[in-house]
Amino acid sequence: MCDRCPTHEAAPEGAVRAVLIDPEKGTLQEGLIIPGDLDAIYGLLGCDLIDAVRLDDGHAAYVDDEGLLKAPQFFTLIDGTPYAGRALFVGPVDEQGHTTACTLPLEWFADHVRGARAKTAEEMTAEG
Repeated sequence: MCDRCPTHEAAPEGAVRAVLIDPEKGTLQEGLIIPGDLDAIYGLLGCDLIDAVRLDDGHAAYVDDEGLLKAPQFFTLIDGTPYAGRALFVGPVDEQGHTTACTLPLEWFADHVRGARAKTAEEMTAEG
């Protein structure tokens, strides 16, 4: 996922599992990130400002805080709630406030996460 963490075998110390959802490409990518490496997270999400969406079980999804300002708009829907752009899922924070590994099974994503594209004005007009 990140150029410094290409595989689990070559993972730098402290790297944790993360799952990247790209609604534009329709992909789910499992990989490793280094907690606190904001430049890598910005690069994965394709943004300059992030927000953390907390899930019920303590996991989090990092999303583009300015995603609604971009076009075209693609959305990651988490349990039906739309977030503009990609989403990077990580585990709960530990006692020191550090990000931990995402432990959600891939099946969870099939049940809880979807990608969508915003309709253009032309598409909405054509639908009547």
